[in-house]
Amino acid sequence: MWRLIFILFCFCLMAIQVHSQCNGLCDYFKIEPFQMEPCVDTRYVLKFKDEFNGKHINKDVWMLIPWKQGSSINGSEKQINTLDPDNLEVSNGTLKISIQKGKKTRKQVDWEPKDKVMEDSAMNLRVYEYSSSNIWTKQNDFGEGKYEIRFRMDAMDAMWPAFWLYSGDGPTAGGSKWNEFDIFEVFYKKNKWDFTTNVHYDYENDGSNKDNFCPSHEKRKDLDEWHTVTCYFTEQEILIYLDDELMERKLKYRTWTGRPVTCKYPKRKARREMYGWPRESGHMVLNMALRNLHEGIPDGPDDFPCTFEVDYVKYWVLSDQQTK
Repeated sequence: MWRLIFILFCFCLMAIQVHSQCNGLCDYFKIEPFQMEPCVDTRYVLKFKDEFNGKHINKDVWMLIPWKQGSSINGSEKQINTLDPDNLEVSNGTLKISIQKGKKTRKQVDWEPKDKVMEDSAMNLRVYEYSSSNIWTKQNDFGEGKYEIRFRMDAMDAMWPAFWLYSGDGPTAGGSKWNEFDIFEVFYKKNKWDFTTNVHYDYENDGSNKDNFCPSHEKRKDLDEWHTVTCYFTEQEILIYLDDELMERKLKYRTWTGRPVTCKYPKRKARREMYGWPRESGHMVLNMALRNLHEGIPDGPDDFPCTFEVDYVKYWVLSDQQTK
């Protein structure tokens, strides 16, 4: 009898631990991810590509961020996002998204009156000291599949380039929940790039993602050189490669006892789910932001422009999803 009670007690503790870790920063779901063979499917067909071979961004495909274009006072960013040629250039077969220093008088939100007082208590029409660009695909059907981008970037403290998928709150952003997958976002400091991958989802439907996201970090020294990132995003796992190196593996499911559920072990039905896992399709986004740092932003003669350069972006879906 006591033995049975002890076993039940241990099982309850294990369940509580799993549940608490599901609500945390998801480290639990990264246990031994590199010890298992990745589940890469080869049945992909190309659905989208942009190789930036023209002289201008294709405005039939891309649009400026469809909600707030400019940063807020004391917000996380400093810039106004524009489609101006000095912020967004297509030339010599690549896209250049550049942070520039120089005053630009713009509305924080394009469609609001210029004299409207915004949420940060400032007028909508304001003067920005910095500018960059944040472009979204007009289509919002980017979800599970294979992604690839070839890129390089300059090095400057406070730079914040990213390649990501998003649907969520906002007038035209595509949904009510916060649903985001950052294939990568990069921070530069002390001569190193912090290559970060995040998944976010508003699991509790409370308008916040702070308790339901799962970040991971990898320090690099060479992102000013050309690299290719390939991402496999499936119903059960996310694999991210930098060139041929597996940088990150995230697993959506684990059993109650902590065993991973992958394509190699699909019969493990009793499982817990990563709350932060993206569940909806959305827009694909390329942007270069300037972080609002308390310690200040570099201001030397060679710091600007600071550029995120992209050779191409591509997206594949599984062949049996092509008609969906």
